[in-house]
Amino acid sequence: MACVDYPSLLPDVSCPRSKRMKYHLLCEVGPDGSTQVFVRELPGCYSRAPTFDGAVTKTPLKIREFLEWLHKHGEPITEDAYGVETEVAEIVRGNWPVNLGDSQALFEADLISLDREEVNRCIRFMKYAREDLISLYSGQPKDSLEWKPDAATPRNIKRIAEHVAECSLFYMERIKPRRFEEWPLTFLEVADELSIMRLLNLSDEEMNCQVSYHQPGEWTGTHQPEGWTARKVLRRFVWHERLHTTTVRKLARQFSERADK
Repeated sequence: MACVDYPSLLPDVSCPRSKRMKYHLLCEVGPDGSTQVFVRELPGCYSRAPTFDGAVTKTPLKIREFLEWLHKHGEPITEDAYGVETEVAEIVRGNWPVNLGDSQALFEADLISLDREEVNRCIRFMKYAREDLISLYSGQPKDSLEWKPDAATPRNIKRIAEHVAECSLFYMERIKPRRFEEWPLTFLEVADELSIMRLLNLSDEEMNCQVSYHQPGEWTGTHQPEGWTARKVLRRFVWHERLHTTTVRKLARQFSERADK
């Protein structure tokens, strides 16, 4: 995260203890000692370092940077919030590669019941993060999107954006126990839930079948903008599902006939 551009809002780090805000640290430690710290009071605020002490030491700065990020997006941040005091609340040790950005820990703090205000707050934070990513992506030269400096770099800019979108669905898939235990049945289930949720919240314009235009994928054979309405989406949803169900049924029958020979 970039350094703060609002020094006037940052109080003296040595402010009296009575005016400090206490933040609780959830620490995830890998087998090599590399550590990732999550701040319980600020979902999405984190610190990473090759050592436990390094990650914890960096956390106050990361908290102030996170608060500045929220302030930039319009969140009301009180001056007291910048008087940071931290306390290590939990430590989870695992055998996964924390140093590579992996995270698998389930903290005791993750088991505390949510209220609607917390959910709405996190949704706002999610929107800020997605706005930042989209703005950054759309501002890059086209020829930079699939470029990598070397073969060791795991993802280019385009693939990172795809990865973030894929993980959004992956996270949603894990909210509740599923009827099925295997991919892609679990993925189909959560995709259905998200589709229904969106369609149950159509705007007045969408209900009136206002036309929107989108560039089609290259597989369509044309690069002309394609018109869509909510009614067309509903029609396409059912058609597309039934079309491919017919194909799956055909393939299953062919496999069965092959096995019987």
